[in-house]
Amino acid sequence: MKIKEPKLKKELFKEMPEGMEFADTYFEEFPFSEVKDVTFDGCVFKKIDFSNVNLEDVSLTDCRFDNCDLSNKCFDKMFITRCEFINSKMVGTSFIGAVLKDVKFSLVKGDYINFSGSKLSNFLFEETNLSYGYFSESEMKNVYFDKANLTNVMFYKVSHDDLDLSNSTLDGIIIDAPFLRGVIINAFQAADLISFFGVSVRGGYGDS
Repeated sequence: MKIKEPKLKKELFKEMPEGMEFADTYFEEFPFSEVKDVTFDGCVFKKIDFSNVNLEDVSLTDCRFDNCDLSNKCFDKMFITRCEFINSKMVGTSFIGAVLKDVKFSLVKGDYINFSGSKLSNFLFEETNLSYGYFSESEMKNVYFDKANLTNVMFYKVSHDDLDLSNSTLDGIIIDAPFLRGVIINAFQAADLISFFGVSVRGGYGDS
């Protein structure tokens, strides 16, 4: 698995840039209540609470979010490239119709996150809680789930290339039959997924 990391300079500016152009900037506080039609390029956000910040038409390139709160923020139809979200809160965050490439979620709390209609490529979900999330009609290429919580997640009309879900939690997962083609699961998960389609497994091999 090879995911390109953000291209960050060794020395980042700590002063606010003039105007609304954000490049190579390190944020430990965010003094704006509204940001619209802006690209963040080469920026690091450390312990920023975006709860009271209105983000609109924001694109992200080569950025890292560390211990941030991006809950209920909207990145619909945005381009997000070579970005990392580490130990951050993203409950209800929306990426509907977004294009995400070379992105890493690690130790993220992302309940109710919405990737419907999005395009994800070279994407890693590592020890991330995605329970009650949505991936309806999304396209996935080289997407990896490593110990992810997929409880009650909806995968409907999803295009993918051989997803490995064998070490993730799939309780109550909502899928359609075509989704299973090429998916890798473990033996315990198999019984649960089969029951989803109304099939019962009785005993072991050779039992009457």
